[in-house]
Amino acid sequence: AIEAIPLQYRPVVWHRCVGNLHFPEIGQVLSIPTSTVKNRFYRARPLLRAALVAQLDMTTAKV
Repeated sequence: AIEAIPLQYRPVVWHRCVGNLHFPEIGQVLSIPTSTVKNRFYRARPLLRAALVAQLDMTTAKV
């Protein structure tokens, strides 16, 4: 589902959800301000949620 969100959001979501990094740590890794990390993460969440729901709907529809 992460492929469904814009490229600029993916590294932030990946580091937060998979790498379990905190926002300041992600900012250091990506060389961007913490405020930008937070902004990208919170903008990506509804997009990721919608992608996951759509994926789940497609999976359950096939059963």
